[in-house]
Amino acid sequence: MKITTTAEYQQHPIDELNNNPFTEAIRPIHNELELRRLLTKVPCTSIDTLPPLYRSIRINALRDSHVPHPSSFNIYQKIIELLLMGYSKRNPLAPHRTRLLYAIAEKAKEKKVFAPEISSITTAPASIASGPSGSGKTTTIKNVLALIPQVIRHSEYKNEVFSFDQLLWISFDCPANASIKALALNFMRQVDNALSTDYHKEWSKKNRETVDAHLAAIQLIAAKHGLGFVHIDEIQFLLNYRNSKDTPTLSTFETLFNKIGIPVLLTCTSAGLELFKTEETGECTLTRRMVSEREYRFTTYALHSEHFDAMYSSLFPKDLCINSTEPGQSFKEKFHYLTAGLPAVMNRLARLHHEFIIKNGNPSTDSVETLMNIFRHQFSLIEPALRFLRKGNIKMYEEHLKKSSEGKPEWTNQENKNLKKEEISKQEKIPTIISHTALTWSHSNNNAASNDIHDAFAGESDGAEKQ
Repeated sequence: MKITTTAEYQQHPIDELNNNPFTEAIRPIHNELELRRLLTKVPCTSIDTLPPLYRSIRINALRDSHVPHPSSFNIYQKIIELLLMGYSKRNPLAPHRTRLLYAIAEKAKEKKVFAPEISSITTAPASIASGPSGSGKTTTIKNVLALIPQVIRHSEYKNEVFSFDQLLWISFDCPANASIKALALNFMRQVDNALSTDYHKEWSKKNRETVDAHLAAIQLIAAKHGLGFVHIDEIQFLLNYRNSKDTPTLSTFETLFNKIGIPVLLTCTSAGLELFKTEETGECTLTRRMVSEREYRFTTYALHSEHFDAMYSSLFPKDLCINSTEPGQSFKEKFHYLTAGLPAVMNRLARLHHEFIIKNGNPSTDSVETLMNIFRHQFSLIEPALRFLRKGNIKMYEEHLKKSSEGKPEWTNQENKNLKKEEISKQEKIPTIISHTALTWSHSNNNAASNDIHDAFAGESDGAEKQ
């Protein structure tokens, strides 16, 4: 989502951040309660008087619900800190910024990456966030970034013309394949989304250009638009091709961004931390630099934790529960066990449970038997992985988790089926047709729960949101 605002300048209480349009245009949120309020998303869930179609829409609105992760405020403050510190050394009105931009542009003409002298510019810091797939890393970071304008439009500063669209941040994925060109196109697509430029279209036609030419283009685009902060997701993919030639590495990210003063936040699954485990070699220095700032660890939610309680309450509000009666403690404990306290699974299982209970006219939301049957029919493909997660074996959890060819988890059986249909459709180059009967729900009585649930979800579509 494009987030653009017009520059309003305000001086900071420390001098090194003033007399600089890039820093004075940033307006931090200082109050943690205010930030949590802005991050909390609670969709309307009142459904009593609604026809079935609109009830279903309200239930599926739960996919957009968001309870801020406990580390959200710290992550927000760290990103703002890195933005301000980085921009304090890259004042657009200072001569050295013009010289840097010129040097990067000259290298780009030669199709070479700019590598500054050690003394010429301070290397920007990097942070890392890690945790099991589905633990909310990406969701948390992207919701935090959404509170920061992505583009600030400048027109005048201190009564002087200053026309510039400042690109504060970019978030993009590391490619699942070993292609630096794919990395470049992922970056360019996100820049285009923010600035309405055409870099992706332009460079998708330049497949014959060298790897260095693509890297130089990334660097020039970042410098040209005053990019302030970069979030690179899914860096565990680097493990798949770490010993291959001409593939993205941690060193690639450092050269592209950190060495020209742009701070980076890297996110990966727990398995991706292997990238940062080095022996005492030259790579050890690189690793220390790439995690020089802060490391954030995401985990599953413990049953009696405050955050699990908050998220559970948001997924089972009274308005969605039959007779406005919330499920009891046994249901809550079973829900936690089945989902292993994993946000991605919690959200999906809650939605599927509400949908089945309401569409089939069940007398109570508090049905552990129904919950278990829904789980068996919709999450059987990832149950082997969840067994390892419940035991704390995260490595085996990641290895057994069903994932697409792009490396994205397929949380429900239906997501897996939908993805296979899409892949077959792409191969055959024909549109996917969903029959009307595939969307028909079973209306049998509550005693035939297992068969009913199988029929009910036979054609249900549950979009694979990224967690």
